Amino acid sequence: MPVRKRTETDIELCVRLARVVHKLDGYPQFLPEDLHRFLNSPYALAAWVAEIQGEIVGHVALHTRSSSAVLQMAAEALKLAPDRLGVVARLLVAPEHRRKGIGRSLLEVASQDAHARGLWPVLDVVTHHQPAIALYDKCGWVRAGQVTSHYGDDITLDELVYLGPDRQRTEPDRPYPRRQRAHGYPRTARSYALAPVPMPLARESSEVSKLADPRTPGLATASPKEAEKALQNSCTRFLVANGIRSAAEMLGEIEAGTEKDYYGEGGVVAELESEVAGLLRKPSAVFLPTGTMAQQVTLRVHADRRGRSSFVGHPACHLDWREGRGYQTLHGLSFRQAGELRRPLTAADLEAVGEAPAALLVELPQRDLGGHLPAWDDLEAQVAWAHGRGAAAHLDGARLWEAAAGYERPPGDVAALFDTVYVSFYKGLGSIGGCCVAGASDVMAEVREWRTRHGGTVFGLWPYAASSLTSLRKRLSRMPDYRRHALAIAEVLQKVPGAEVVPCPPPTSHLHVLLSRDAEELHAAVVRLAEERQIWTFSRLSGTDVPGVQRVELPVGEATMTFTPEEIGELVSYLLTDGG
Repeated sequence: MPVRKRTETDIELCVRLARVVHKLDGYPQFLPEDLHRFLNSPYALAAWVAEIQGEIVGHVALHTRSSSAVLQMAAEALKLAPDRLGVVARLLVAPEHRRKGIGRSLLEVASQDAHARGLWPVLDVVTHHQPAIALYDKCGWVRAGQVTSHYGDDITLDELVYLGPDRQRTEPDRPYPRRQRAHGYPRTARSYALAPVPMPLARESSEVSKLADPRTPGLATASPKEAEKALQNSCTRFLVANGIRSAAEMLGEIEAGTEKDYYGEGGVVAELESEVAGLLRKPSAVFLPTGTMAQQVTLRVHADRRGRSSFVGHPACHLDWREGRGYQTLHGLSFRQAGELRRPLTAADLEAVGEAPAALLVELPQRDLGGHLPAWDDLEAQVAWAHGRGAAAHLDGARLWEAAAGYERPPGDVAALFDTVYVSFYKGLGSIGGCCVAGASDVMAEVREWRTRHGGTVFGLWPYAASSLTSLRKRLSRMPDYRRHALAIAEVLQKVPGAEVVPCPPPTSHLHVLLSRDAEELHAAVVRLAEERQIWTFSRLSGTDVPGVQRVELPVGEATMTFTPEEIGELVSYLLTDGG
């Protein structure tokens, strides 16, 4: 079975192969809208195809990049710089031609090419892709560990990191002496057991590594992550949301006369539940410590009541992307994607779904699409689609407070469309943590039971509930002000060279901004600005499909309101030009 270099004329056939593999295996995890770009990555060093009787039955590529978490783990395990790694990627084998050695042959070709370039072959694979994992284990690849990777627009995946086989011949520049090797790797590489590892440090620019601020004791010997944290704490102004507040500040917002609950019953918990139920125009509400727990158990209740096991939502569904697919592992539910990853869900997309699900899940606003809000009539049509199939309509309203201001309607108007509604208190409102689910009383009674089963009915929920109630009363009425400020900020930022608000105008007070600068340089500018002016801007930079362009999020809150739009424009300009 010949394996040869891929040519331009092969691309269309490889795109078809990718679609077939995705339908069977779910790889790629999120089917890109532009599969040509997916296969023709700007980071590709080379690509190959496998042929049988003139038919392309396999594909693989060698890249220079993967997620920062993958590269860091592999580099630490091999004691190599990240630029000495070659990432084996885009491995595809036609389903009807598996178990013929095609995958092994493609892996060998890519590995040999990596070694020929002076690179060590590595790869990453999502933790649930068992056929691929079995192939890598069988071919002698060694697991370095497990990471959580962040891709593009905040896509989050749990992945295994694999280190490729050693070269088959002795060469003078091998990174380790033979006596130190076991299966080709140093014994310190943690290559004999799969173990969860902490997330890698934030980008460590040279600016952070050089910090030795006498204002902070011990900073001279601190790690880059600790140094950056200390620098944040030394700042006096913060750009994003409600700023970085101390524990004392947050606890200080709890009223002195707060009445405690007892295992979730009574006290401030009941007071908060009653207030939220009234705001959302629902008969009942339940307070839970986390949104992950809240939405999983709510979907479980809808599924049990209907004798169905699936729910439908946009491909960028938060439960599928960022919560380890707990709905599947803990509750046996399945997720049916509707629509396309790079554009918002519409009622027309739902019409293409033939099955009758237990629930339709709608996120408002859709964070990973720039905070998109569907047109009101289309939102009504989506809910009508669910009800027409006997399914519940559930709202992922983590940012419902912002969405309501975007629609210029009270939260109850939005919530009234849905059978159940989840709302968060720590995001836009800035509480310590916690959330509520609201809906019919009998449904909430079952949610309350599932809270106990998940270990969420702790002895005292009152600190979270009290902080949430204070934040709700303090900041909910400010949401229209945040929205107006966001519009003014967007107007200024659109005039800053190298900055672009997407979409513009922003649908809510949660802005997404593209900044045209290398990630390391941008992060170094964030640090310099903090050192010079004691202003902290952005903690997290997300890469995009365009090299040299980063995405940042700017949710407007009380801290943001202390800056004029013009001041924010000047700060962003500084980050892009170092003040030049």
